[in-house]
Amino acid sequence: MLVINLGTDVPMRKFISLLILLGLIAGPALAKDTTALDEKYYFDKLETVDRFHNWSINGWNVIDQRSLIVHTSPSKAYLIILDRRLWDLRFTETIAISSTASSIHAGFDTVHVINRHGTSTATVSTSRQE
Repeated sequence: MLVINLGTDVPMRKFISLLILLGLIAGPALAKDTTALDEKYYFDKLETVDRFHNWSINGWNVIDQRSLIVHTSPSKAYLIILDRRLWDLRFTETIAISSTASSIHAGFDTVHVINRHGTSTATVSTSRQE
């Protein structure tokens, strides 16, 4: 656990006050960004599903830092949208996807990007299929 002692250090207090102020200013902008992302990943031909079976995931294609397509058979694929960006998703050779009872559940299971620097994780926000 990281512990920061603010004590009487005035520059540190000013720095933290500045961070809080920036957070208040950036908050509404981030909320608008979420709406834009929802629209970005909306496709008429894709149906939103709460879960899908992962019996035989045999590949994936990265779309961007928040989305990937997971192939479960030659004719079946799912678009997975993550709750946050995984910066190394585009460059990794290894991912892991958690599952519950042989299914990947939106809002519960996670995608892990594994690389030489460690592991980063994001929750499956939405999954869609054709």
